[in-house]
Amino acid sequence: MTTSPAPGNQLDEADPRSPDQQPRGSRARRRRRIIASTTLLTVVGLLLANAAMVNWQTAPATGDSTLHLDGGDINVSQDGPRDAPALVLIHGLGASTEWWSPIVPTLATSYRVIRIDLLGHGRSAKPAGGYAISQQGRHVGQALDQLGIEHATVIGHSTGGYVATALAEHRSDLVTALALINTGPRLDAFISDGPVGKLVFVPVLGQLLWRLRTDGILRRGL
Repeated sequence: MTTSPAPGNQLDEADPRSPDQQPRGSRARRRRRIIASTTLLTVVGLLLANAAMVNWQTAPATGDSTLHLDGGDINVSQDGPRDAPALVLIHGLGASTEWWSPIVPTLATSYRVIRIDLLGHGRSAKPAGGYAISQQGRHVGQALDQLGIEHATVIGHSTGGYVATALAEHRSDLVTALALINTGPRLDAFISDGPVGKLVFVPVLGQLLWRLRTDGILRRGL
């Protein structure tokens, strides 16, 4: 004769307790885990979305004197006699044509002073890409061609020195003299940017810091 399992054992094996029958503490822990996982996924999703938005956010040029180039519109400022020797000033990272303003009046007495906002700086356009040193150098060359400059002395400050060097390498016919100010001998030769400056280049976190930037954060980073 076959013996059927006891009703209690059959319920335990084939019909586990529903969530409503589980102990209250177990249900509470399960809810907390669900809430924590959902919150974490939401935060990660927002951070990744912000990183993508910052990286791909674009902006048009806003300067009064804008040159239209293939890579993006560039703002240019000119001072001094148009028939004087050309002197091109290229700013560093995070700066603009305004960085040179204190010395322009003196230089403009003898030179045609040309200041250029690199892409993503000052009043030039901010495209989604095109910020490699070699690309920035080519953009400066194209801008000078549009201005009708055949020969120029080029001065670059900090990262602008790398752009000036790239321009000289790419356009030896254009650059007659090159001056570098606070530009390292190679791209990885630099003084520490400090904790804030380092965080700006950390993926995802850097884009969040950029989104929450203040003048104080930018000054500390620079």
